Amino acid sequence: MLQLRFLSLGNRRLSLSVRVSLLLIFTAVLPLTIVAVSSEALARPTLITQSTSELETDAQTHAQLIESYVVERLTDVATLTNYAPLQEFMAGNTAFMTDALNGLITSLHRDANYESWSIFDLQGHLLLDYPTPPPAAELQFLRPGDKQHLITTQRSAISPVFFDSASDTATILLFTPVITPTSKPLGFLCAVFQLNYIWNTVSSEKGANGAGSYAFVLDQNGVRIADTDPARLFSSIAPFSATGKQSGAKGAYYGKTIPVLVDRTLAHVQQSVNPAAAFQMVPYGQNETFQVARYPLSHVPWTYFVLSPLGTVTIVADQQLLTSSLIACLVLLLAALAGLIIGERLTRPILHSVDYLRRNSRALNTLAEKQQSVVNEQTWMVDSSRVGLRELQRQIEATHREAQRLREISTALMWHQNMVDVEVKRRALEQITAGTYSIEQAVHAQKRVSQDLAVALTITTQVTDQLAGGAISATDAAKQLEQVVGQLRLVVGK
Repeated sequence: MLQLRFLSLGNRRLSLSVRVSLLLIFTAVLPLTIVAVSSEALARPTLITQSTSELETDAQTHAQLIESYVVERLTDVATLTNYAPLQEFMAGNTAFMTDALNGLITSLHRDANYESWSIFDLQGHLLLDYPTPPPAAELQFLRPGDKQHLITTQRSAISPVFFDSASDTATILLFTPVITPTSKPLGFLCAVFQLNYIWNTVSSEKGANGAGSYAFVLDQNGVRIADTDPARLFSSIAPFSATGKQSGAKGAYYGKTIPVLVDRTLAHVQQSVNPAAAFQMVPYGQNETFQVARYPLSHVPWTYFVLSPLGTVTIVADQQLLTSSLIACLVLLLAALAGLIIGERLTRPILHSVDYLRRNSRALNTLAEKQQSVVNEQTWMVDSSRVGLRELQRQIEATHREAQRLREISTALMWHQNMVDVEVKRRALEQITAGTYSIEQAVHAQKRVSQDLAVALTITTQVTDQLAGGAISATDAAKQLEQVVGQLRLVVGK
């Protein structure tokens, strides 16, 4: 009973159809929930790892394209420094000027992005150029001691990127020493070429790794020398350091004022000894997290970056989660409808039975009440009859005693009849005797009636007891039936 009351309190407002709906909903949605959670927990990290790998591969591929392009330009310069007529001319033999000029012309046509070729003596004086000499400002990136360092190391120097606002082009200088086979330094060869190929390579990355993805190249000074967004081009990720300003390697060499678009994460990565190849960050000007892959170039002090929004990386998992959610909602609706229909079909006959049982219960209660009322009335009648019977018996006993007394008197008179008139006495005594006899007969009759009344009262009492027992049984049956009705109502929730 305690458990039944607990269930009735806990499920009083939940009908059977609602509970069937909830059961079907739980059964249908649980597998979908497991799929969605597993997809979110397993697919998302896998997709991020896969996307990171693709970004790293993409950064490596495009960085290698840029590096291969620069290496080809370095090869062009190295090839021309070994050109014998060029060395003869730089050694002072003017007869080889035409051949040296042809060498410059030939090298210029090796790539459409070459802007000019020129040669200088050891003091930095221009000896020959084609088609135009390089801008004087761009030549200033080499300090006096750098020329000797180039001759000693016999390596090329790569200038910072110079921007020409008039032509909206960016160029870079390759400055290489010319040394004879006998290790005699003759001067320097300077090749100027534009970054159009590099810019086109970087521009092709816009949206290539998903919506919102882009790429850029940072030079050794943290300046964006190539970017898919022209608004970020030639901006620095951090302010120039005092050491950089003193070395003259930053700022004015770019041919324009360099704005600072602070990106602390990139600056930290660039300053790290062993920076990660891939990481996550919120780039400058963005409001969401991006997956970033970096690849440093080995022949030039540049670093290639590819960035893709993390939301684009996980779009497959998000779409799968959305699809699972939509399917779950659809299944939820169908399960709810099916549960309501099935529950309604199950509860309808039970509800009808409950109604019939409730009517029967009411009828039993009414019958029990009527029987109890009859029992009460009969009990009252029996009690009254018993009182009357006792009074009747008392009177009968009094009459009987009186009759016996009269008979005794008459008997005594008869025995003393000599003392009175004989005839009178005789008639009086006869009358007394006759009356006494009649009283005795009446008394005997009253006794028989009282006995019959006692038997009737006994039978009535037994019937009353049976009616009382029937009323109690009917009441108990009504209570039990009411409990059954309550349990059925608990099942159907009504």
